[in-house]
Amino acid sequence: MSNNNFLDNLISHKMALRLQNQGTRVPAGAWHQIDLRGNGLVFKHCRNDFEAHLAHFMRQALENNQCYNTGGNGLPISYPGLFIHYYKHYIDLRLDVGIASYGNKVGYLMQSIAESSEFHLPLLGQLTDPDGATCYRFDFRQVLPTTMTVKQIARLPYDELNLGDLTIDLNHCEPILLSGVSGTGKTATLELLLAEIVPKLDSSKYNPMLYVADPKFSDLKAYVDLIAPENARQTAQTPAEIAAMLQQAVNSMNERYRAMQTLPDSIGKTALDLGFAPQFIIIDEYSSLLASLGSDKDDKTIKSRIESCLTQLTQKARQANILVIISLQRASVDSGLTSNIRANCDLKILLGNSDATTTAMLFGTQAGTNLPQVNQVGGGYYLRSNMQMPEQFFVPDFDLAKVIK
Repeated sequence: MSNNNFLDNLISHKMALRLQNQGTRVPAGAWHQIDLRGNGLVFKHCRNDFEAHLAHFMRQALENNQCYNTGGNGLPISYPGLFIHYYKHYIDLRLDVGIASYGNKVGYLMQSIAESSEFHLPLLGQLTDPDGATCYRFDFRQVLPTTMTVKQIARLPYDELNLGDLTIDLNHCEPILLSGVSGTGKTATLELLLAEIVPKLDSSKYNPMLYVADPKFSDLKAYVDLIAPENARQTAQTPAEIAAMLQQAVNSMNERYRAMQTLPDSIGKTALDLGFAPQFIIIDEYSSLLASLGSDKDDKTIKSRIESCLTQLTQKARQANILVIISLQRASVDSGLTSNIRANCDLKILLGNSDATTTAMLFGTQAGTNLPQVNQVGGGYYLRSNMQMPEQFFVPDFDLAKVIK
């Protein structure tokens, strides 16, 4: 190292020692402060190489955007405080600027992290911490497409469906709202779910059943008829048939609850706990189903029956281990989906990219903004009722012909 470089580094290190972070008071919760004051201190106080790399990047960005406090000579005397909170699949970052006001620069700095090829951290959105501070959520994993073989599908646990990074626990059976326009992989997703459902229609368990509504007269009914046992499936296509099938599903659910109550030690138990098989209700292209109904008395009656049955099923079917899946292209205001049914769908899935209105209807205005673009068929986001922000996933690819064979 030359004398000049050594001297420059020494001066830089001494200046860093004099600098302070504004946000020296760590917020409540599992927040950890990343020291921004200098390379030597960065590596001393950061817990891993990622934090050290992030500290160096952020300090440079703060200097480039003049986001620091200066002394009388115009030189920096303190940086904002950078805090990080780790979760399983994402991280939250917040920048404590003290009494300073940097306008939109904080958001710009966070966006620069997401856009940097150094980190591969998609920005999922911003949210408000309980203490009122704004923090930014980043996807902290590399979500990649996967493939499932027929053998893997057959070996899934009895109480589980799997969509790659998204696992559906049949012990809870949270109603699912699946949205995706043509070409996003929605049909393939339903086909994979059906392939995983069929092995669970086990006649050794009490009362397995698969109900499938195919109002667009697509290949879905033929596919179900090919792979599902005849005594454990029902399919319907016309609105009247679908209304009757859903009414039968409601009746079966109520009968199941009555049967559960007669069993010993049934309090607090689910149907699976008591030896019942799971049941499944899949409504494909729900918007098309409602759109096919006119305004005459009979059609209005059919529509009312369908909405009433779906409301009951999404509200009550969980403990009976009956999984409801409602599929449609756009979960927008004009989709025909009532707010009551939508609110009871505790797992919301969006495949591909969508307009801001649909995203907000699924994930909420705050959680649905600034989601990174999905550039591959089968990719999307999901949000559960106990999550603040959507998480990205890819529906596994599989060989449909082998599944049918």
